[in-house]
Amino acid sequence: MKVKGIELPKHVIFSGTGSKVLSIITPDWQMLTHLSIAIFERSMEKNSISTG
Repeated sequence: MKVKGIELPKHVIFSGTGSKVLSIITPDWQMLTHLSIAIFERSMEKNSISTG
């Protein structure tokens, strides 16, 4: 994404096994939102993005 100049996604959807694993980590969707943002920020070397 970074190499191609693609912006960070505004929405990320997890389904199937991915969603089950996330629900095991925590049922708190706000915490999962922050975790997802942190992963994308670090992978894209961004400092911050808006969570809307």
